[in-house]
Amino acid sequence: MPDATLTPCPPPTLAPGQLLHGFRITAVTPLPQWRACAVQALHEASGAQLLHLHAPEDGENAFAVAFRTPPPDDTGVPHILEHSVLGGSRKYPVKDPFIEMIKGSLATFINALTYSDKTVYPIASPVRRDFFNLADVYMDAVFHPNISEMTLKQEGHHLELANPADPASPLVIKGIVYNEMKGAYSELDALIERVTSQGLFPDTPYGRDSGGDPDAIPQLTYAQFHSFYERLYHPANARLVLYGDIPTAEHLAFLDPRLTDAVAGRGGAPAAQDTALPPQPRWPAPRERAEPYPIDPGESPEAKSAVTVSWLVGEAADPVAVLGWTLLDRLLLGDAAAPLRRALIDSGLGEDLTEAGFSAGTRENSFHVGLRGTEPERREAVLKVIFDTLEACARDGFRADRVEAAFRRAEYSQREIGDQFPLRLAGMVYDSWMYDWDPLLWLRVADHLTALRQRLAAEPDFFSRLIRDGLLRNPHRLTALFTPDRQLQAARDAAFAAALAKQKAALSPAALETVVREAAELEEHQNAPNPPEALATLPRLHRADLPERPRRLPMTVTTAAAGVPLVRADVFSNGVNYAALACDLAGLPEPLWPYVPMFADLLTRLGANGRSYLEMAERKTAVTGALYAAPLLLPDAREPGRGVAGLKLQFKALDGTFDDALAIARDFLLGLDFSDTRRLRDLLLQAKANARSGVVSSGHLFAAGHAARSLSPLAHLNDLWNGAPALRLDCLLAREFDARLPEIRANLETLRRWLLRPGRLTAGFCGSAGAADRFAAWLGTLADPAAAPAAAPAAAGPGAWPAPPPTPAGPEALAFPAEVAFCSLAMPAPHLADPAAAPLSVFSNLLGLGYLWEEIRVKGGAYGGMCAYQGSGQFQLLSYRDPDLVRTLGVFARLPKRWGASRLTRNDVERAIISCCRDTVRPIRPQPAMQEALGRFLARDSEALLDERYDRLRRVTLKAVRETAASFLAGALPQARTCVLAGAPLLAAANARLATPLAIEPLLDEEG
Repeated sequence: MPDATLTPCPPPTLAPGQLLHGFRITAVTPLPQWRACAVQALHEASGAQLLHLHAPEDGENAFAVAFRTPPPDDTGVPHILEHSVLGGSRKYPVKDPFIEMIKGSLATFINALTYSDKTVYPIASPVRRDFFNLADVYMDAVFHPNISEMTLKQEGHHLELANPADPASPLVIKGIVYNEMKGAYSELDALIERVTSQGLFPDTPYGRDSGGDPDAIPQLTYAQFHSFYERLYHPANARLVLYGDIPTAEHLAFLDPRLTDAVAGRGGAPAAQDTALPPQPRWPAPRERAEPYPIDPGESPEAKSAVTVSWLVGEAADPVAVLGWTLLDRLLLGDAAAPLRRALIDSGLGEDLTEAGFSAGTRENSFHVGLRGTEPERREAVLKVIFDTLEACARDGFRADRVEAAFRRAEYSQREIGDQFPLRLAGMVYDSWMYDWDPLLWLRVADHLTALRQRLAAEPDFFSRLIRDGLLRNPHRLTALFTPDRQLQAARDAAFAAALAKQKAALSPAALETVVREAAELEEHQNAPNPPEALATLPRLHRADLPERPRRLPMTVTTAAAGVPLVRADVFSNGVNYAALACDLAGLPEPLWPYVPMFADLLTRLGANGRSYLEMAERKTAVTGALYAAPLLLPDAREPGRGVAGLKLQFKALDGTFDDALAIARDFLLGLDFSDTRRLRDLLLQAKANARSGVVSSGHLFAAGHAARSLSPLAHLNDLWNGAPALRLDCLLAREFDARLPEIRANLETLRRWLLRPGRLTAGFCGSAGAADRFAAWLGTLADPAAAPAAAPAAAGPGAWPAPPPTPAGPEALAFPAEVAFCSLAMPAPHLADPAAAPLSVFSNLLGLGYLWEEIRVKGGAYGGMCAYQGSGQFQLLSYRDPDLVRTLGVFARLPKRWGASRLTRNDVERAIISCCRDTVRPIRPQPAMQEALGRFLARDSEALLDERYDRLRRVTLKAVRETAASFLAGALPQARTCVLAGAPLLAAANARLATPLAIEPLLDEEG
């Protein structure tokens, strides 16, 4: 909401009706809440619509062009096209201008996004020249792409022989989107979301998969692909959103010739296909679905089912109704005390909720609730809990303080200035504009919240009526049951192999030869380097465009009460205060280290200081925007092998509730109560369910952590807290909860007391001066009389952490149900203080955006091929959603030879240097600023060290990169460790092809 801390929005410089650079200004609207002025315009020659949020005080400029792209079927044509249009264009005829621009840009965001009904191409940069460079490439890409049959084969799907040299080998399907979606279809959470969301809209485009169903993707023809582009990527179907301090007139002058040229190439008529989304016809009666999903043959199906209920609740054009559903979501499900969440968890019928609540951002909205970690025979009992609770809520309503807390949570979303803030505003615009509603609708959300308050005052039963009419009496309801099936994947694999065998048998010798020839032509195209003259067409930055020094983070360090260092980021925060408390756990007894993530999860979710967990949940919701804890791992900026391993408590609150937030945080820290056995059990079951469901979406991180765990104590802790050991501990304690309860409680209480030992705390803050003073005084109230006085060192060394495990004998694999693989190779690497870190960072950039991208993503068809090096002592090669792990491991093995033969140029190095400097120009936003300031202090970093590293990076030469990389690879590769995460059948098939087989272990045991 607007307040006195906001500076006035800029005065309008344009007027409605004015014609400027081919654009007719249609509206000019001050937006003081966002310190911006909104200018709406129509490009008369092309029909393109534009909205510029002119914000003179924000130098991060953003550009987005969006098209309505309702999917005609499940072949994923919107998604494949999103990949394809960024693969070369008329003006920039390189194979992949998207990745070429990333190589040398200071962009804070550059990507493309496929939604269920639209495709958006956004970029953002705080450097004006870089911004216009990127916008020019994107404009040419979307309006003049070189989308050929070859493009569809690479990005979408194509056939190959498994062994091109053997005509008897089976057919296989490859394609980047095809493999991406195979990975997406391996996740239970994604299956639930897809079935429940699409299942409500069977008669509209929302009932189809815009991302693509792997079974349907191979049916997409080039004619359909090209026709979809021609119909929907017309300028008249384009909506452009711009943000930042560049004047509107400059944007219009830039866009006019490009839009005029785009429509001229299409006959000059400013007309496009009708893409308005039809409403879903309402059902006269509820419907049901049953969906199996695969688990490993040796895995127990116990407690692995899910039951969900979903409703279509209405059109999104009424902002008061939408906000009403948003608040009802928080009232029913928003915290542990919310009645529907509480009833489902307390029922003991399952482990945790599925993704639940109000779903917005589309033409029509939906509401979902469900329970996972249950059994099929409990379906009716789960449904009874849901409907009985909704009946009770409709009858009894909600307490006034709970309603006020829901409003306060909504206020945070309007005040906060977070990372990628311009793109968040663009998303708010598209949430209404894409449906031909007022594009400023959701930028006026503060007014809508006021209107909702007035509606509630006039209609006290407003929420009860929403429940009755939108849920209880609404026949447009879908109930779904998801059950694990140990034979399903094998059956699917067999059917898929049989279908491909049948397809191959139907091919004539000439047709089979065509498959082989076209695959070879695609490979030849992929292997061919971009011609120098094509690369020269791309606009670029140069080393001279870099700032002389990295951007400064205004921060101060003082000593607060009890001698606690207080690090403050002095950044405008719009009335929201952000605070954090970090505890160094150096010297913690070794058996307690595995419990740190669990303790962090429990710290703000139990009862405390004589209040139950329900009371604490209600207090937390009422006065904070968030209050949570997480493990903390930071390498020291000065010395290798040192750093901070601990825990961080973080919260945010408005000025008016900040003191109450401090009191709640103190209660958790000093009075956390582990006596509620039922609550402990429920939280451990939730942790197990959440960790298990996240494996496939983060498979590369599990593989990376496992591969690197023996390289250093910090790498070991990372794996212990975020990898297989953490998941296994969650499963073990959930399964053996009763027997291990005394051990669990004792370990958690010891950890709580360890937190408050003198000399271990450091605080961070960003917000108002008054709140900062109160926070500093509050720090003196945290003394725990039972905490032993033991000071922590400034930066802990390896002896203060658990020792890493022995080095494994050979390559390893973690088996987990997935139709694709995730590969990692980890090597020890120089610390960021080492002079070699700068050229090694450039080498990492060149490798990730060059060799690995080309070999693993472009040629191998994986969704991602990456390189990770941040100077923390390890260097990693990674693949994500990978169809051929054997090929990828070969790519890793060939790195020294390929790198030695690479034709690296000074221009390549210059672009990589610029890309590596991206964080030095990133805008300062309040919460990230607080986290960065606290992290710098804990890591013993300084402006002088930052300047030194920045200067080294800017001075990196081609010779230094070549010599450093060669020396590094020669020394590190013999120490490299490999790990793959994939389904057991994929791993078994891979071992049949590998000279050195992978040592396979299940990620979880049968009962996991």
